[in-house]
Amino acid sequence: EGIQGLKVNANGELEVLLGNGKLIQRSPYIYQEINGQRVEIEGAFELIDKIDPAKSAYGYRFELAAYDKSRPLVIDPILDYSTFLGGSDNSEAGIDIAVDSAGNAYVTGTTLSADFLSTSLWPAAPSPTTLQSELAGGIDIFVTKFNATGTAILYSTFLGGSGDDEVKGIALDTSGNVYITGKTLSSDFPLQAAIQTTRGGGTDAFVAKIDVSGSNLIYSTYLGGGASDISHGIAVDSSGFAYLTGETSSNDFPTNSPNNAPFQPNLAGASSGIDAFISKIDPAGTALVYSTYLGGSIQDYAYAIAVDAQGNAYVTGTTASLNFPTSSNPAPYQGSKAGLEEAFVVKMNPEGETLVYGSYLGGSGNDEAKAIAVDGAGFAYVAGRTSSFNFPLVSAFQTTKRGIWDAFFTKINPTGTAIVYSSLFGGNGKELIHDIAVNASGSLFLVGETDSAVNFPIFAPASSSQIQENHGGGNDAFISRVNAGGSTLIYSTYLGGSLNDESYGIAIDSVGNVYTTGETGSANFPTQSATQAIRPGGGDGDAFVSKISHLVLGPEIQVTDSVLPGDDLEVVFGDHTIGTTQVESLTITNGGDTALSIGTIATTNLLAAPFSIENDLCSDKVLISSQSCVLEVHFSPTAEVFSEDDFDIPSNDTDEDPLTIRLSGEGVPVVVPSPEINLSRMTVPFGDVSTDTTRDETLTITNKGDAVLILGQIASINPLNSPFSILSNFCSGQRLSTDATCVIEIRFAPTLEIVSNDDFDIPSNDPDEDPVTIAVTGTGTISTVAKIDVRDSAAPNNDLKIPFGSVSTGENSGHRVTIENLGNEALIIGAIAENNALAAPYMLQDNQCSGMTLPTNSTCTFNILFSPSSVVKPLDSFDIPSSDPNRSVVTLSVSGNGVSGPAPDMRILQGDPLSASQNITFPEIAIGQTLEKIVTLKSIGSAVLEIGTIPTGNLIEVPFSLVDDQCTGKSLLFFESCTFKVRFAPISEGLFSDAFDIPSNDPDGVQVFSLNGSGVQNAINNSPSKPVLRFPANGQQGLGTDLRFEWERSTDSDRDPISYTLLVCDDPDPTVCNAALDVSQ
Repeated sequence: EGIQGLKVNANGELEVLLGNGKLIQRSPYIYQEINGQRVEIEGAFELIDKIDPAKSAYGYRFELAAYDKSRPLVIDPILDYSTFLGGSDNSEAGIDIAVDSAGNAYVTGTTLSADFLSTSLWPAAPSPTTLQSELAGGIDIFVTKFNATGTAILYSTFLGGSGDDEVKGIALDTSGNVYITGKTLSSDFPLQAAIQTTRGGGTDAFVAKIDVSGSNLIYSTYLGGGASDISHGIAVDSSGFAYLTGETSSNDFPTNSPNNAPFQPNLAGASSGIDAFISKIDPAGTALVYSTYLGGSIQDYAYAIAVDAQGNAYVTGTTASLNFPTSSNPAPYQGSKAGLEEAFVVKMNPEGETLVYGSYLGGSGNDEAKAIAVDGAGFAYVAGRTSSFNFPLVSAFQTTKRGIWDAFFTKINPTGTAIVYSSLFGGNGKELIHDIAVNASGSLFLVGETDSAVNFPIFAPASSSQIQENHGGGNDAFISRVNAGGSTLIYSTYLGGSLNDESYGIAIDSVGNVYTTGETGSANFPTQSATQAIRPGGGDGDAFVSKISHLVLGPEIQVTDSVLPGDDLEVVFGDHTIGTTQVESLTITNGGDTALSIGTIATTNLLAAPFSIENDLCSDKVLISSQSCVLEVHFSPTAEVFSEDDFDIPSNDTDEDPLTIRLSGEGVPVVVPSPEINLSRMTVPFGDVSTDTTRDETLTITNKGDAVLILGQIASINPLNSPFSILSNFCSGQRLSTDATCVIEIRFAPTLEIVSNDDFDIPSNDPDEDPVTIAVTGTGTISTVAKIDVRDSAAPNNDLKIPFGSVSTGENSGHRVTIENLGNEALIIGAIAENNALAAPYMLQDNQCSGMTLPTNSTCTFNILFSPSSVVKPLDSFDIPSSDPNRSVVTLSVSGNGVSGPAPDMRILQGDPLSASQNITFPEIAIGQTLEKIVTLKSIGSAVLEIGTIPTGNLIEVPFSLVDDQCTGKSLLFFESCTFKVRFAPISEGLFSDAFDIPSNDPDGVQVFSLNGSGVQNAINNSPSKPVLRFPANGQQGLGTDLRFEWERSTDSDRDPISYTLLVCDDPDPTVCNAALDVSQ
């Protein structure tokens, strides 16, 4: 409802009075550094009168005691509150956060702690009317509401079923109802007024709406098909419609749209492919407004979604597909894939039936987009991480890639056709931006994680300092704010302790306070005014919730013009007709946080004709934060000359006082409209054409003028003669407007073996080209050659491949091959399969073709027989020689599979590249870390492969576990496959081994899969002791023999490379090898 007023309370805090509550701004800590000591300066908020009564604009400033004006004055940003959030199991993560107009924070995440809601862990007990008071089983979701000061919990609840349930996103409507989404493996997930009442299979997405008390579900539903479905992001519009996005491998994922025409109704990938999806749910949660796939033929993942006031959905994520959907009108910024995995950005219309735009975003490496936001003007903001050295950069804050992975942030214009700004963001390690938010003035807020202890962008303005200037250890969370132009940091700070800390979600309130949540393993994570100041137990980690008070900045002048929107400080009028006036608007916006006072414009730096300032609504104006004003700049050329000038905009922005605007334009003479005929070509060459055939060519006429082009009767005065003719004429008498076209089709039908030339006229009202003469030329030839065509009875019949498929031993299968002469001379066929003969179990039969002479359009046939006598899979080929000068030998290939009878056969594959293996040995993993390996089961038999429950009988135990199981209960046809993952998560030091069973109807019985791994106290040492390699076991190798060394390439991108030096010597005693030959790899 807007700001109703300001008040300084008894504690010296600034209260921002709203229509439905208030926000509290704590007094900052003000000091100066003098002789290495902080000297505190007394200061207080001071209210000033209304700045603009018509706009209900209010102002405040700091009243300061005397201080040394020769030294910097520091006003610290305040860590308003920061708290742990967890139970005694310490397996919590804060995934996302939202904030209401009163400053109450809503946090959602995951927990394994049964006592997460215990009153003994909290100074303020959760609501007794909580929605779900007990952990239902496995991983459950939590939703917690903090009061505006972070000192009390207003409600907290579990949400989940007996399986694992994970939340991925949260949104909030204006009434305080909470919307969450994610994934569930629970068949008993809590449902209410559900669109889908049963779990489709595997992992299903879900969406739930919780009322303002936190004690009731308004609606809750599954959303998914028979395979795996995960919702990663959610947004809510002002009417309460919920928008979801994520990933699905289900070919029966629910699709719908108002006109029964969803943008993409089917899964684009193969049966094992993954597509993104976008779904819109009505406010009651009872119907899908629309739901559509979004993707290409390989893997596509959508991670975040935003919605504008018109109901357009903005989605970002990552794709490996070369044919990911992009827009054609308008053309996107990047229409084709540039690298490996590529980020994408799409804007979907409110009906879910049309892409407003779709674009790739990336370079030649891997690019992953994780977050998206949209402002009131329709500009989209995207962020994530990139490994590309050539990631697209525009007006960048950071132009140089510093680490393996750098974060990036990008602003895209409303049509998706151009990047406004794009920048790298990071240090010498690895960075990832998890979430972003944008305020009304276009300032971008970022949160994520970094392990860069060196040259990570840390910054605070001269009037402030960082909350945390130094890297705490491991991964640290970070919080950063970028100016509206994307070129400057307003502030940037670490947030973390000595272990791993990651920030996953962000929200900002109406005055610029930042709220963030994530996960920490650090007992010394920064806390302030905490509801839970100490981690309650051991384990992987706790969630955290932190609020950073709004950093008071000065005014910031921003100027955009109507020629090229963007803070470019130049108005380019271009060419303009003498005697007329071109008008462009100039918008001045206060992108800062305190009032911007604009002086009288162009008083000290006057404009001269042909430029002038008109309708000036900005001079002597005071703008509050995000407020704008407009003036007009006129260009009225009187001569055919290039003109340029500039003028100043004075203000109290100390960095831009004054701001100089450059103007340029050129006067051009009055142009009388005139038609201009344009031909696609002036000569039509037909080349060589056989006398028994014809060839047709087209000629396109375009009007490139600015008046109507009138065409006369073509070839009426200068007609074409045989063998040329006008086959079709859509141009004679036509009236073409600017850029309109028409087409003439011309035929060449030679009857003689000669060169022919001719021309014809195209009359028009083009004063410079009446008429236009078109020349035509061609040569008649006589062609007498044989032309062989070979086809068989196996589909497709013209690919020169004959697959027999599976044939039981003792039986046979045959295919017929037909040879035809398509030429105009007799075709002589040689001895088939003489030089490249067929071997058993293949043979030729009924051969009518060998040695035959085929007249034109005649055919002959022979058969190929496959008669396996044993279980074999033979491949073979044979040659067909002929007198065709262009194809003297045609080679056909044959393949088949001899089987003893239908039988299932299972192959177990893993590794990179995939190979047959029933063992995984994990590398050393630090305690508390996890690593996953993918196992693939493939059907290679002649009968359906039925897979049982994995594992059965021989169960798997901690620290190993199975996740993302898409194989249990699966029926696989020939060559189909499924996957599951094996996770290794050591919780103590030592060597671990385990095994589990994979049951199926394979005659070979149950297959046993073994696992090995080791947990270590610290991360991998990048400077290991020198290994000693002995080949063979006694360390001696005979002279003149080969010695082979092999390394296995790690696919773990988080591991730094390790270098080894091999010392080769001829003495079995390794101590004397120091002086030996040094061979490095």
